[in-house]
Amino acid sequence: CMETGLTVDPSIYQHGFGCWANGALAFADLVRGPSSTSGNVEQRAYYLARLTIDYLVRLGWDFDWIIIEDQVIRERSKARSLLILHMAAHVFGFEAQKQWPNARIIYRIPEDWKHTMQKPACADQCRRFLTPLEIASINDPRYRPEWRLCKKFGKDFLEDYFDQWDGIGIGMSHLGRGFSTGGLTRAGGNRPRRRRRG
Repeated sequence: CMETGLTVDPSIYQHGFGCWANGALAFADLVRGPSSTSGNVEQRAYYLARLTIDYLVRLGWDFDWIIIEDQVIRERSKARSLLILHMAAHVFGFEAQKQWPNARIIYRIPEDWKHTMQKPACADQCRRFLTPLEIASINDPRYRPEWRLCKKFGKDFLEDYFDQWDGIGIGMSHLGRGFSTGGLTRAGGNRPRRRRRG
């Protein structure tokens, strides 16, 4: 029996995700919301959640577990961006649980799986531990033939795909591939150093 999982990096602008089958990356993509910023953040979060979920349903996916990147909201936190990401994560989780009621929903904060690693470094770390077959399953313009033939994608467009790589990284961390709690594995580089007391 094949075990399947979904890992998601959500926002109100786009959702990057990876689909997993028996511990291997089987498909990854980025779902974008409308370019217009009309509507409140709750409406945008719901729209993108349903857009992503309906896309996966059309592809025939069913999941045993779903991991969603969340944010820590502390009592005195005034960072609206974190509050919005937190809301987007839980809206997606709510809609995903309705769609796949038997799936186990897990929320993970960035500090838990990549520490302070920035998105480009996370993408590089993922590439180091993915197989060629898994790389081929990723829908990223940099892996398409036309990207090498004509530079039709701008820098901002390509940077958007880092959300997709974060979605992949969460899954790799969950499966013990290339990431460990709080940052990189030994094979992937240096872990954050602890300050000495005294």
